[in-house]
Amino acid sequence: MTPVALGLGSNKKFSCLSPEEILGGAIFELSKILYGIEISSVYRTKAMYVVDQEDFYNMALVGLLDDGICARALLEKIHEIEAAFGRDREKEIRFGPRSLDIDIEFFGRQKILEPDLQIPHPRLKERAFVLAPLLEVLNSLESKEAARNAQSGDAPAARAAVKITSTHANGGTPYAQAARAASHIISSNAMERSSDNIKGEIFCFCRDEIFAALFSLGEKDCGVEKIIRAQDFLPFIKSRLQDGRSSR
Repeated sequence: MTPVALGLGSNKKFSCLSPEEILGGAIFELSKILYGIEISSVYRTKAMYVVDQEDFYNMALVGLLDDGICARALLEKIHEIEAAFGRDREKEIRFGPRSLDIDIEFFGRQKILEPDLQIPHPRLKERAFVLAPLLEVLNSLESKEAARNAQSGDAPAARAAVKITSTHANGGTPYAQAARAASHIISSNAMERSSDNIKGEIFCFCRDEIFAALFSLGEKDCGVEKIIRAQDFLPFIKSRLQDGRSSR
């Protein structure tokens, strides 16, 4: 399987959904094709490039993709998900407001340079709103691996038993999809996988580079604020939608 890292963002309502709820719905849709999803916290960030717009809600996601699915096919699926949550690329302003933006930051170790697809993402190093969430996910993966190693007492052997989460669900309206995202992913069953921690491997060759890029931006210039912790996000979305509330 191929480890994939995605950056998600939203700063515009779609229908009755707030940006946070749209992110929850996007995670639900991505869980249909990605296994072992690991998410970051949600960060509120000032808009870049076109600054006269609402703050963005950003997060990162790491998961595993079947080897038979190429980066181009993933991009096409991402465009379908974006459109389902109200994004119209033909009408939007470049770097302007959008209900949902999903970028492929890394696709395994592949390097792709095409007019409409560049991997790793070409503007990754200047975007604290992507770097900070990605670093958080990396640290989470490393902490979990360390805990497994400590529990087993045998670090090399522990690397051979990595639990990943697989989630599958049926379609529906964007509201229903978002409403089911939390309960579906939270209750997903873990399965043993006799493999290295391939989710973590996506970062093993670029962790220092990510950290250095984030550090070089300077703490004052990052402009990112963690507003919903990763462990609280899906329960938060579930509660919001069950109660019929929307903040925006």
